[in-house]
Parts: sequence; C-alpha cells; structure tokens
Amino acid sequence: MLEHRRFYRHPTEIPVEVWDASESDLHFQHLHNVSLGGLAFESETNWQQGSIIRVRILINPPFELFGRVVWCKNKSDTFEVGIEFTDKNQNVKSDMVEEVCQIEMYKDMLVRIAEDVSDSEANMLNETN
Repeated sequence: MLEHRRFYRHPTEIPVEVWDASESDLHFQHLHNVSLGGLAFESETNWQQGSIIRVRILINPPFELFGRVVWCKNKSDTFEVGIEFTDKNQNVKSDMVEEVCQIEMYKDMLVRIAEDVSDSEANMLNETN
C-alpha cells in the first residue's frame, strides 16, 4: 500500500508526557517518530480517535503542543498512537523537529564512538596476548 504523506517522519525514542487536554493525568511514553505534521508514540492507553491531547516532549527546553488523535492501533499489549498537531505555530513545530533530529544524530554519533573504542580496546587486548 502506497502512502502519501505531507511531512517526512523522523524516527526517535525520546520520552514524552501525554495527557487528555481536559484532564491532568500524565502518561509517560516514548516517541516512535515525529514530523512537522504530528507524531506517533506507544501507549498503554487506548486513545479515542478525535481526542484532543497535550504532548510535552522531554528535551531541554521541553516543547508542549496540542494534537488530535488520528489513529490508535492495538499492538497486543500496547497501542501505537498517531496524532496530528493542532497548533498553528509553524516555528515551534519546526524548532521541535529540528531539536529531536539533533538529539538523534548525537545519540547515533555516541554509539559509533563507543563501538570504535570497544573495537580499539579489543584489538589492544588481542595484541598483548
């Protein structure tokens, strides 16, 4: 099935707080991906399509946005939830996506450095034995 998306999705696993806009109960979740149009996250809650929720992306500084649930898929013991941002401020969304992408690039770089160091240490140990 061919999908036609307006915005590119950026994969991520950054923690978020999610709650119904009319309630105060927070749910701690992890993002799956983010774009200028919305985001997807894993949840223990079966969010109803059309619900208006608030999302706080836990980066420094945190970004807080409103969104509408556009889909909620059962994934056996959890749900994957997609929301569409309802905020009109394009600059805030753009800054948030850019920040998330920078964090993911930095995480990838750290993993590569750790792998290189581990390989170097293994080679040094092999040379001394």
